[in-house]
Amino acid sequence: GAVAGRAIGFTTAGILVTALAIRLLGWRALKDAGGREFPARKIAAYGLPLLVVNGVFVLFDRADVLIIGAFLGSASAGTFEAAFRILTFLGYPGIAVAAGFSPRLAEGRRTDGDSAQFMGAVRYTILLYLFLAAPLVVWADPIVRLLLGGDYAGAADVLRVLGPFMFLKGLGPVFAGAANYLGQARRRVPVAIAALLVNVVIDIILVPLIGIVAGAIGTSVAFALYIAGHARICQPALGIPFSSLLPTVARGVLAAGVAGLVLLAFGTGDLSVVAWTSGAVTASIAFVSALILLRELHVDELRAAVRLVRPLLPRMAGQRR
Repeated sequence: GAVAGRAIGFTTAGILVTALAIRLLGWRALKDAGGREFPARKIAAYGLPLLVVNGVFVLFDRADVLIIGAFLGSASAGTFEAAFRILTFLGYPGIAVAAGFSPRLAEGRRTDGDSAQFMGAVRYTILLYLFLAAPLVVWADPIVRLLLGGDYAGAADVLRVLGPFMFLKGLGPVFAGAANYLGQARRRVPVAIAALLVNVVIDIILVPLIGIVAGAIGTSVAFALYIAGHARICQPALGIPFSSLLPTVARGVLAAGVAGLVLLAFGTGDLSVVAWTSGAVTASIAFVSALILLRELHVDELRAAVRLVRPLLPRMAGQRR
């Protein structure tokens, strides 16, 4: 049933995307695509390394579950998988940022302004995902109870250790998309393979010793290598050192620590609706306030964000009606 639902969902989405593309580009663009000047060979040549990278990433995504299942059994694999899947939805903002900014880095279209905007997008992505990592570490137990139930209590430890991976997960599609549009797809292949091998080796060594938490450790370490490799690939083409973002990471970690302390004050056991709501709001205010005090965020940036969101509110209210 789950497989059928996914197949129907993707098929429907494919039809809608095709209809939208035809509406935006017109039938003439589709006819011209079949002409002699269509660079099919060039597209296929560039698509091959992307196919390899995507295939390796599928193995990376499943390696922990397979290794844990082989050593500890299907129940342990299911517990790990349940914790890991909680992060899936939280990865969508990073995908949205990649879709919005990475295409602007394409060769022949990129300007210094596009590179600067991309770096700004990376900065905000870093801050967002450091904030998202805080509740995963502090509120791992109540999150697992709320979303999975008491039978998956062991998933809380996995979710807690996956905190660093949560931060890296948001940057993954941003750097991967940038490398693709910068024409560096081939250089992504060894980075992806190295990340997979590191994950597998760590899992094989640690899973028999410390259990399913080893999967979270292996994933986090391997994905850190993946992000570092992609940053190194993108940096020469952009001409902007990513080391300039290290102060942002440091300040974001401090602000996330402040938010974590606020969440800790509301408890780590069974939380009421008031505690969930109050904790989330208070931690958000504490995080932003800490960034302002650390001079990572400025009041003008907050005002710009409010101006950006304000026009959307009447539309959302109208849709609800």
